[in-house]
Amino acid sequence: MGFFKKIREKSAAKRQAEIEEFAELFTDRSEYSIAKKEVKKLKRMIREGQFSFTDKYRAIDHVDKLEKAMALVDSIQYDAPVRREKIIKRKHSVDQTQLRELYDEIGDFLEFGDAVINIKYMNRKGDVTERDIVIKDIRESTYSDGFYINAHCMLRNEQRNFTIDNILSASVGGEKIDLIPYLCDLYQTNTYYKAIVVIKKNIDLVTILNYIALLDGRFMKKEKIIIAEFLKHFDPGIDTEMTTKKLSEIRPESGEFRKALKNIKNYDQEDLELLKATGIQLAGKDEIKKAAANTIPVTKKEDNRG
Repeated sequence: MGFFKKIREKSAAKRQAEIEEFAELFTDRSEYSIAKKEVKKLKRMIREGQFSFTDKYRAIDHVDKLEKAMALVDSIQYDAPVRREKIIKRKHSVDQTQLRELYDEIGDFLEFGDAVINIKYMNRKGDVTERDIVIKDIRESTYSDGFYINAHCMLRNEQRNFTIDNILSASVGGEKIDLIPYLCDLYQTNTYYKAIVVIKKNIDLVTILNYIALLDGRFMKKEKIIIAEFLKHFDPGIDTEMTTKKLSEIRPESGEFRKALKNIKNYDQEDLELLKATGIQLAGKDEIKKAAANTIPVTKKEDNRG
């Protein structure tokens, strides 16, 4: 029994030495960030079953070593006051569920109207500063499940990224705000969000018109404006510039076009007539585009089931 105990102790000592070697490497914050991304990637690959049976357990062991090394670095670098700041941080704005749900529904957070907020922010070293930032957009983090704010920092007078998990508190005009609901409300009241909503609600119509416009391999600004003006039939309040910006991202293939033609049967005849007229307007003198526009049905099929 003593022999096997010595083997286990030797193995544990070797493992601990490896962890400490990693920890020494991770005192460099760039190496720490790389390791964090690697852990996230390996965990995803393990969940998706991308490893063989043997390699899976090697990957699990490697992840465990990396995480213990990062925890060791944290315990060395953060003193007691900063630990208290970390606890405060977690209490305030860790839960990004509402933001995640909105992002999953819409797909991006690209426009915030240059809103200005005051934040108390803790960087990776544990230093806490207070600053005003002008929000440009919010982006999904590549190394965590959360988000970060891309903003102009008025303290440093330059563009900076601020991890939402590291924002300890926020205020607007001297009034403290609950950051996540505030960001969601702010986004849902801007013109870009309204454009996204009307496009999503009428995605089959947009698919048809964008496909016609792109048949010559180009998507010209005037064509996007024509489609944006068509969408104002459903929401007169949408902004043309923001709508054309979102329309640029939608480039349907022929199969999507045919599927969309089948899906529009529930629209009113007035809507279908306007859709066809817009398609013909986009076609101009282009015979291929005209042919595609003329496939748009303008008369709803009658129900003959009796």
